[in-house]
Amino acid sequence: MLPFPPGAAAPMNLLTDEQMARFLTDGYVVLRPAELSGAYHERMFGAVANLYDEGQRLGGDRLHLEHYGDNLLARLPEFAQLLECPTVVGALTSVLGEGYALHPHHYAHTSMPADQGFHQDGNLPWNERGHYRSHRPVWAMLFYYPQAVTEASGPTEVLPGTQYWTRDFEQDDGWRTFDALDLSFFTDKVGGADDLAFRDERLAQSVAQFGIDGIRRERLPLAAGSVVLAHYDLFHRGTRRQPDFRGRRYMVKFYFFRTQEPRRASWRNAATLPPTVDGYPATRPVVLANWAWLRGEEVELPPPEHDAADALLAGQTEDACVASAYALGVAAPRDEQAKATLGTALECAVEGSRRNSAYGLGLAGDAAVPTLCQALENKDPRVRRVAAVRLGGNALTAAGRRARVDRASGRPGRLRALQRRLCSGQFGALPCPLRRHHQCHAAALRCAGGAGEHGQGAAAPLHRSGEPRLGAPATGAQRSA
Repeated sequence: MLPFPPGAAAPMNLLTDEQMARFLTDGYVVLRPAELSGAYHERMFGAVANLYDEGQRLGGDRLHLEHYGDNLLARLPEFAQLLECPTVVGALTSVLGEGYALHPHHYAHTSMPADQGFHQDGNLPWNERGHYRSHRPVWAMLFYYPQAVTEASGPTEVLPGTQYWTRDFEQDDGWRTFDALDLSFFTDKVGGADDLAFRDERLAQSVAQFGIDGIRRERLPLAAGSVVLAHYDLFHRGTRRQPDFRGRRYMVKFYFFRTQEPRRASWRNAATLPPTVDGYPATRPVVLANWAWLRGEEVELPPPEHDAADALLAGQTEDACVASAYALGVAAPRDEQAKATLGTALECAVEGSRRNSAYGLGLAGDAAVPTLCQALENKDPRVRRVAAVRLGGNALTAAGRRARVDRASGRPGRLRALQRRLCSGQFGALPCPLRRHHQCHAAALRCAGGAGEHGQGAAAPLHRSGEPRLGAPATGAQRSA
């Protein structure tokens, strides 16, 4: 958790409705912590530069982790001043809620002569595609730039709004562990090609091959000390520094994650619906659903403007599949045909249909549980995998919803009753593996219900190294591509 002084309340500059709407729509917001001085940024730039110089002298194949990566806060504890400042604390609280946690993976990146391809950071654990990506803001990335970033120094480039989409990743022997927009850009080593025009052409092709009209590319030149708070699944890349650039450009990355289901808005919220900002029409249902979820409310969406069933089952473009899954998911609790369509998509041979059905089944809530339990018996491990991940997510959401009701009514025992229902088969026969691992359900329910030492939003203290103490929410290690 963030290292607040013991016994002191954390000062926060919470995001506004407009900033939250922008984050949910574009997948990022740019912040400038006014409370941090120029002298602080200069010190941090010098400290990271010294770290890189030392690494070059030491050499070896473990610098990625031990020098520039997961040992970063232990080497440079002054970064705690950044992570504790009101702007950063307020923005993270706005997006991830009270009691969010700092993940133990960090990294200090530097710009290079090579170009990165567009990618989403590796999924848990350690770039292993361990689960499907969540549209909800349960993870976030913080990019800190201690120096000014110019076109010459190699700015970060993002594809706004792409955090709700991904590429097919399944393979005959499992799945790809790296989510690149264009895998061949990396395998063909295009990023280091001498022909810069060829690199640029291949980058443009990788965006076009996504098959979604109107994708924007945004390069982020920034003032010294700027911070970018990004949705974890936003497609992004590091651009090359120009040959005539003689300075250094660093970006220090931190990961954070949510530890409890939202009970109410955690930003400066006044609007019932998010302000309309420029974005993709196909992702507007996702933005509306996330806004309601973050406010602790039930999701209500307008009817789709197309045949949602046909778009999802045909495995059309990723944007069409996502929009269709959301429309069907909201209708499913009261529409048997919508629920049946999601069940058919879940067992579909088309990966995009199968993957995106999970988002609709998540919105369907308890109504989807029998469909998901039935899919756990499917002979295809790809189907079982989607169903298992979605069932766990639905249990967590249901627990959080019931916990809010219980607190209001003074009946905390219903949370434990839900756990017993999940494991007893009241939602349908759960296969033996799920019954054997009912402890996982219990842990999820405790997290969703806010139980435990830090469940009410209290901040767990950090060791001086920046890692959570035992008992604070934590998870396995993770690294970016």
